[in-house]
Amino acid sequence: MARGIGIGDLVAITATVRRRVTEDRVSVSIPSYGFPHSIIDHTKVKKGQQIELTGEVTRIEHYSVFRTREAVAAEKGMLVSNIRPGGFVVLNADDQHVMAMAERTVERIVTFGQAAGVDYRATDIHAAFPERLILTIEWTGGRLTLQTRYVAEHFWLPVTAAVAAALELGVPAQTVAEQVAGCEPFHNRLSVAAKPDGPQFIIDTTKAPWHSVLLAFKALADAKVPRKRLILGHMSDFPGSDSKYRKAYAAARPIADQVVFVGDHSQAKRTGTKAAFSLSLPPLKSLNTSAARRPLVNSSSSRAQATCISSVSRCHGPGT
Repeated sequence: MARGIGIGDLVAITATVRRRVTEDRVSVSIPSYGFPHSIIDHTKVKKGQQIELTGEVTRIEHYSVFRTREAVAAEKGMLVSNIRPGGFVVLNADDQHVMAMAERTVERIVTFGQAAGVDYRATDIHAAFPERLILTIEWTGGRLTLQTRYVAEHFWLPVTAAVAAALELGVPAQTVAEQVAGCEPFHNRLSVAAKPDGPQFIIDTTKAPWHSVLLAFKALADAKVPRKRLILGHMSDFPGSDSKYRKAYAAARPIADQVVFVGDHSQAKRTGTKAAFSLSLPPLKSLNTSAARRPLVNSSSSRAQATCISSVSRCHGPGT
């Protein structure tokens, strides 16, 4: 997000119409947004038409604004402060910044995590692509083993949070397990694309700051495949610095048989080793934005390979 934009400012973006969903609603594609969004429309817009969407800025989540985990936690704590009477909050007990949010409400607190003493505890967490994430959740009312469609172990956190919320709302455990088993990853967020009789790609190109790039790297490191390739692009948290890219190379090199850098910073990572090389590509603004931003992992099949392509723009903070 450009500097100078603040909460309450009126901004405009250009969206492309994908199709009409109902008589008064159309599906649109928004740049940098990883999946379709629908809006109300009473006009006669058609597929492929570009339209301008305007609105007020309601929140800003980029590292350039908040800078620290404490500041991100303070912002996300607003959600906890606004819980309606009789509601409850599901908090990650493994994160001290998240647990501090409990002080911002008088409503019921439900905790989850990997540590002992939480309301919903995640155990036996395992993922090693092509093996998908499996975990067990233990709580006062029982024990549930879950098979998921996710490819990395760090997805235990959102899965456990969602399961805790569902069980607290009275959804039967068997129904929860069935729904989790059929839930596919969001497109371009460590989602899998398979080429018939060829390699598989774990695509992670929506957003990714420095610290979440390492999560994608770990998914590649854990993958059970004979050959691995990692490709890294633009990291928006550090647009003018090469130092993080050098650190990214240092983290990637032990993981992959090949490490490839693309983009403006690619020259900064050359090391002289045969397994590392760089490509200079046009600026991101001239590339297809749906494919130019985060890590992609290519893996497995008869010749089993794994690739991580990463450009970075997401700012994760502690979450509820």
